Amino acid sequence: MKRLSFVLLGALAGCTMPQYGTYNHPVDIVGGETFNVAFNEGRPVLAEDDDFRVGVAGLKLVNPDVYLVFSLYSKKGTLPRRVTVEDVAGSAAELFVDDRHPKFIVNPLKPSSETKTWVWQMGPLVRTRWRPTWLHDPDESVRVYRFTVVTGDGREVVLNQGMSYPAPVKQYLLKTLPEATPKKSDSAEEVPMTAE
Repeated sequence: MKRLSFVLLGALAGCTMPQYGTYNHPVDIVGGETFNVAFNEGRPVLAEDDDFRVGVAGLKLVNPDVYLVFSLYSKKGTLPRRVTVEDVAGSAAELFVDDRHPKFIVNPLKPSSETKTWVWQMGPLVRTRWRPTWLHDPDESVRVYRFTVVTGDGREVVLNQGMSYPAPVKQYLLKTLPEATPKKSDSAEEVPMTAE
């Protein structure tokens, strides 16, 4: 299984955000609501509750391609029954993940140890020809990725994770990703991952 090295494109937002310290950035999301994305030192704060913590959410560069990667850490070590991830920024949600048989990734260096981490990767996006319309907005974009987790005991946990994409990152993505948009059924692919 090939180990992949990533550069999180959204993480570059910390270099261009005009504010530092702790603050909230309001984002209009589906249902006519507003979600305040918490930032600390220019970077989005990772969403978490007593059961789970978001590890990664957003576009990642694996030169020369781009992937969408999402990860979730189970604090109690219990495997979720189902995980969905949507981009809920704007007036309509875009579903990226609907994993009905989630599994924790395996660390090849310690295959018997539990990572307690779920990972989903979409891409390569150049091949799938996914290119969201918000990339054409000349200003910085803040997206909200909604993780909906059904726990082993049937509870539903919702975590909203913000991610900021500054204008230079979006310009790079526009040059990298093809213009055509695929059919929805062709836009997502699960790729096996190994732990870092």
